Amino acid sequence: MGLKELPCIIKENLTEDETKIYLIDTNLCTRENISPMERARAYKIK
Repeated sequence: MGLKELPCIIKENLTEDETKIYLIDTNLCTRENISPMERARAYKIK
């Protein structure tokens, strides 16, 4: 039917830059098939 619970981490009081870095770090750590170009863009933003 649907999820009743979802594990999550709630981050509060982050600046916009901190939010972007956290998002990039999370994506780089959790995604397995990241192309070299995507990885390079992520590090450039970071």
